[in-house]
Amino acid sequence: MQVPRPGRTPVILVACAHDEDPARVVETAATARRLSASLERHGRVRAHAVWFHPDDLDDFWACVASEEPALTVVLPRVNPTLRENALARRQEPGGPVIVSGDDASAVALTAATLINVSHRRRGTTAARVLLAHPARLPSLNPLLSAAEVGELTLWNPADAVAFPLKGIAREVDVVINLLDRPDDHLAEPYRSEADTNCDVPIVLEPDNVTDPLLVLPGLLQALAVRARSAPGLAELDRAYQDMCLACALELVMATPPAQASLPRPGPELTARLAIAAIGSATRQARPSHRGPGSNGAAGPDATADGR
Repeated sequence: MQVPRPGRTPVILVACAHDEDPARVVETAATARRLSASLERHGRVRAHAVWFHPDDLDDFWACVASEEPALTVVLPRVNPTLRENALARRQEPGGPVIVSGDDASAVALTAATLINVSHRRRGTTAARVLLAHPARLPSLNPLLSAAEVGELTLWNPADAVAFPLKGIAREVDVVINLLDRPDDHLAEPYRSEADTNCDVPIVLEPDNVTDPLLVLPGLLQALAVRARSAPGLAELDRAYQDMCLACALELVMATPPAQASLPRPGPELTARLAIAAIGSATRQARPSHRGPGSNGAAGPDATADGR
């Protein structure tokens, strides 16, 4: 597989915030090292991690400005203040091109949803998916809608008293669980792998370690190529969700029919995702596929129909 090379080798900053939780520091550091190495080997980009104190965002943005990177990546589970600040900076005219690592989880979860729905022998437009705490992953709801998931129910912790999650979960095919403490709401054991028993929902959760390694090398390589022809965030955002959707669909295609779990990261998968994303970016953006954003979190009666 031949992937177009960027006109220049971009610098990818993998932004890592210090955290008071030692376990999160270790996890984020390990993810940063593995992602940087994967980007170097498979993504054809130069990458390194930047560490900074989450209370001093000026230092971080000064570092970004001094490096003049083609793309800046904010890993999952970094300090929420940085994540919100970075996404706000995306909207500034001439602002930096920022990719949230959470988008990698949105891509992976969309692909896993489509795969598990197919194992239930349901068409995508007939699928019933429950998204628990959608505000935790704002780009997931629009991506599932773009993938034409038929019935998407949004559930928030505030709905727990009137609409217990474990009760609503019995009525769906897939539960995407974004809760910090799922045991508080999903008290009953549910299967986490595809099963032909349609009375038992599949529970999917983001993997903050694997998802970036699976998705970002190919997506970032495609974005680096795209940035050459459409520099600036405003132009890039018009195609970004289409590129993420293309990656999700390619993950589905790369998964053997009898397999419920996503494929392992590797150079061949990186090339496939990059080619799919680049192909999507060259097509005219469809009106329904504007840049990723947060749909207002709604109660359990709210549904999104991607058709």
